[in-house]
Parts: sequence; C-alpha cells; structure tokens
Amino acid sequence: MMDKRVEQVRSFLWDNRIPVVVGLFVFALIIILFSRGGDTMNSQDVHFAKSVSYDPCPEQGECSTSWVLYGDGRLVLEQLGRHEFDIEKRGVRKVKKQIKKNDVRDKDCTSYWQQSPWTVYTIGYNDEKKQVQWPGCEEEIKEIEDLIPKNYLSYP
Repeated sequence: MMDKRVEQVRSFLWDNRIPVVVGLFVFALIIILFSRGGDTMNSQDVHFAKSVSYDPCPEQGECSTSWVLYGDGRLVLEQLGRHEFDIEKRGVRKVKKQIKKNDVRDKDCTSYWQQSPWTVYTIGYNDEKKQVQWPGCEEEIKEIEDLIPKNYLSYP
C-alpha cells in the first residue's frame, strides 16, 4: 500500500516537474525578498530631501531649489530644470544608517522662524517621514546631508 502511494507521488512530481520547479523557485524568491526586511531599496521611499526657497529671488536663477534622494539610489535635483542622477546603493545605505542612528524622527526639532533662505528637510525611514525646518536638529541634519556627494547637488 505504501509503495503504491510513494509511486503515485513520484509519478505526480515527475509529470508536473516544470510547475513544481517553478513553484519552488517562486517560493524561494518570496522567502529571500521578505527576509531582507526594512533594508530593501524601494524607489518610492524618500529617505532624505531638501527644499530651499529664496525671498527675494536672486537676480539670475530660480527662487527655489530642491533635491530628493530615493531609496533606489535616484537623486532628483530641481534646479534650473529637472536632473536625475544615480547614487551607489552603498551611499544610500549609509544615509539610511545615519538617519536611523541620529533618530531625528523622534526628536523635537522645532526652530525659530528663518526668513531667507527658507529650508525644509524631509527625513524618512521605513515609511515614517518627518519634516524639519532649518535650523532645527542642525547637527543631525548636517551629518546626514554630508553623506550626499556634493558634485550632484549643484548643477550649472
């Protein structure tokens, strides 16, 4: 009786080997993706952003500039047009690590009103975002911002 059952299972697996292999592959892929947890590189997850507005506007140039570093390594600069750059994943991980280390999200970063330039940072990690008006949490913000390659942040 047991031999017949084993033979039925063996026959089923052999006859359906391609779907079984594909199913096992998909299962393994899902396990791998979910085991990475919060360290995945999600393109929509904003990790660090800066927006600066000038009043009065400079004679030449724009009245504001901004940049956003996304979790997938895209750095989008809005200065005299829109420019996109790719940052190494290692650099993005350093930014995420510094955000987590500084834990600005849980600190009181209130500051006095700054007339010009008006600067607002958006700091995010694992779908939690916080906006900080400069000079609030100035030291922590500087430690994070210093990890962004400066050659990307000024576009001629």
